[in-house]
Amino acid sequence: MKVLGCICLVCASSDIYAGTAIYVGKDASAEGTTLIGASIETGVGQSLVPVIVEKGMYKKGDVIECSNGYKYTLPEDSAKVTLERMMTYVGNGEWTSCASNEYGVSVVACITARSKEEAVAADPFEACGIGEEKLALILASTAKNAKEAVDILCGQIEEIGAETAEIVLIADQEEAWIVENYTGHQYAAVKLPADKMATFGHDPVIRTIDPESADTICSEQLLTLPEDKGFAVYDNDKNLDIIKTYNA
Repeated sequence: MKVLGCICLVCASSDIYAGTAIYVGKDASAEGTTLIGASIETGVGQSLVPVIVEKGMYKKGDVIECSNGYKYTLPEDSAKVTLERMMTYVGNGEWTSCASNEYGVSVVACITARSKEEAVAADPFEACGIGEEKLALILASTAKNAKEAVDILCGQIEEIGAETAEIVLIADQEEAWIVENYTGHQYAAVKLPADKMATFGHDPVIRTIDPESADTICSEQLLTLPEDKGFAVYDNDKNLDIIKTYNA
């Protein structure tokens, strides 16, 4: 049986963006194992601690609340989740860097990106929107597969908005996805190729998309908003270059 791995590594203390994401597709690994993970920058007195959230700890209708005021209501009793929590994170709640649940769904968060001022002005971030603090816990609490977790995250960005620009890796035993949001409500999600591997920092990697593809999900205005607001950048094939358009 092919087993999913979720790796969270600790990086040395740093005052700059120092996180690095890791992806290895199941067809690119020696054992047929999908690996997702990230190194997380930490400071003095901070550490990543493994935590087990027992099955049913959160009941249907319970609310998971973040320090910025964002709230997520559980649609059903929670699954058993193993997560990495960054303790004593400058007093800002219980930062969860990655999580895996009993269904084999793993989520790696805490990879913050940077957006152009023009993009944020056109679609501002939401102060009480979904952010990295408990994102991994929220998605792993009830998602039965990677695609379901992707749909939950994209749905929250649509409905409530995002607090910051984030890059999230989500995988199960069958497939892996990357979800990037660039502004408060503009995002793209792409299924990752199983025969590839990648490592990258705090910058998005989705350059162009085919919104009609079954392996792609995006916000309705992702491609039209930049044109309407005058900050669009296109490649030589006249496709919107998402990185050059949205990323600072």
